[in-house]
Amino acid sequence: MGSDFARMVCDHGLASQIIIVDNFSYSSDISRLSGYLDQVEIVKADIRDEEKILSLTKNADFVFNFAAESHNDNSIDRPLDFLSTNTLGTSNLLQSARKNGFHLHQVSTDEVFGDLPLSSGEFFSETSPHRPSSPYSASKAAAEMLALGWQRTFGLRVTISNSSNNYGEFQHSEKLIPNMLKRLRLGLNPALYGDGKNIRDWLYVRDHSAAVWLIATSNASLRYCISSGQEHSNREIASILNRLFGRDENAIDFVADRPGHDKKYSSSSRKLKEELDWSPVGPTLETWLANEVEKFL
Repeated sequence: MGSDFARMVCDHGLASQIIIVDNFSYSSDISRLSGYLDQVEIVKADIRDEEKILSLTKNADFVFNFAAESHNDNSIDRPLDFLSTNTLGTSNLLQSARKNGFHLHQVSTDEVFGDLPLSSGEFFSETSPHRPSSPYSASKAAAEMLALGWQRTFGLRVTISNSSNNYGEFQHSEKLIPNMLKRLRLGLNPALYGDGKNIRDWLYVRDHSAAVWLIATSNASLRYCISSGQEHSNREIASILNRLFGRDENAIDFVADRPGHDKKYSSSSRKLKEELDWSPVGPTLETWLANEVEKFL
């Protein structure tokens, strides 16, 4: 998501200077910015490094906080790493914003709202209560609370976006769709937790990037949900990919469910559409999957 956002800013000439701060952990990959390295400055640093972040943001107009530990499985194995990066890192950015006066956009997730029953027709919105159900979503909810507290007390320029699941280029192999594609290319069945009926709303990554830029630069409201209305169960996605690979749609390996696995995420981007005239324009999930599979057949 962060690398796509950087590419979008470069593609449209939206900024005179772009500094990317990355701690180059296991999921970092500079090749995601191939062809753009002459347009950005990349600095190896940790957002928890107070002095470094204060120095790097001295002349910044906007800071977009994409930096996060984000994989739910990993948050179960090492929750304190998520707490440290996602909360202490955010509070450090907020302190830097107090001193340097930049606008901070906090990139968050619809997971902070908890989950819905599979049969529910409800939608999360900007006023939904926070009910996180994993160490990851709890740490992201805490980061939002910090941003809101600093915004009100210190008058900071802050915006927050809550996004649904993203799909698109360069996603790390630990995520659902890249993991299934990898297994299928190796001749293995897609693997799913539990019964695979968990439902997510899916959003093309460039549509997310465009929405984040629009939210931060318009400064119309404090918070917006970003979603596309493309709801699919994990099992449906596995079946689509099996079909595209010419396999039995039901050839799926089911494994023991993940602790605290959320059933359904569904959020409304009505406010974003009405106030900022945003709408998704990228390829649908099924179209994008078909194009990806075609590369390997």
